[in-house]
Amino acid sequence: MESGRNLKLGMTGAVLIAVAACVTVSRPPGLTQSAEKLDLTSRTLADRSDTIGPPYQPDAHELAMRAHDFRSMVDTASVSRDDVSAQFDLVARSYHKMREDAEHANTQQAFSELEPVTAAYRDVKHDLGRAYRDDTGD
Repeated sequence: MESGRNLKLGMTGAVLIAVAACVTVSRPPGLTQSAEKLDLTSRTLADRSDTIGPPYQPDAHELAMRAHDFRSMVDTASVSRDDVSAQFDLVARSYHKMREDAEHANTQQAFSELEPVTAAYRDVKHDLGRAYRDDTGD
């Protein structure tokens, strides 16, 4: 009788642990691919940023670093959804600095190199359930 109750409690505990693990690792569909695309396009932007100059170049490298950290976090099963969201907020700040830099540089090169990053950024926002507003870029 006692062993049956212990078995039942043990199984209940195991189920609760499994459910908690699923909650932690659950990611929106497509987020992994979108995060990878953002990482790759941001690195390409940073690689080509030396021809535009400051502040574009250091901000492009910061965005690439933030996007890479975000992708790594998305790929880590034990990271919570809140942590992923907080990391994306850092990416968003860097992305908006890049938009301002492109507007300040006011060159076709700056705008065209930012386009693939913008597309990837929008995909990630969509996958995270955040709306993208064209008028503000956010």
